[in-house]
Parts: sequence; structure tokens; C-alpha cells
Amino acid sequence: ISATLTLLSSIFYGSCRILVQKFEHETIFRTIHHYKVNFLHLPPYYTYKITEHPEFNVYDNSQLKMLLITGGSVIE
Repeated sequence: ISATLTLLSSIFYGSCRILVQKFEHETIFRTIHHYKVNFLHLPPYYTYKITEHPEFNVYDNSQLKMLLITGGSVIE
């Protein structure tokens, strides 16, 4: 359901959707930086993997305004 809502809201607001074929840290970081991604939709595991990665703060992520975590439990 969350993916459908994200799709519909991106169509409604005229947003661009960027899909990557394989989850690799460097690809995600470069994509966020290059395309000025401001909304990111990830499952908890991938959210943890990128936010705890040492290179996360190497790139300018200031344009990233919202991180939607869905698809499982989030544990602190």
C-alpha cells in the first residue's frame, strides 16, 4: 500500500521517480547527490545500511527533506 501511495503522490505532485536496479551504497549516494533527491522511500534494513555507512556524510545530503521507512519494524 505504501508504494502505491508514494507512486500516486509523486504523479499528483509531478515528481520524478528514480529507480536503481541494485542497492549499492555508492550508487545511492551518487544518485541522491546528482539528482538532488528530496524524498527517499526505503525499507528499514536499507535505511540503516545507508545512514550508518561512513560515506553517508561525505556527500551533500542537505536537499534530502524526507525519509519514508516502510515494509517492516524499525528498531533503535
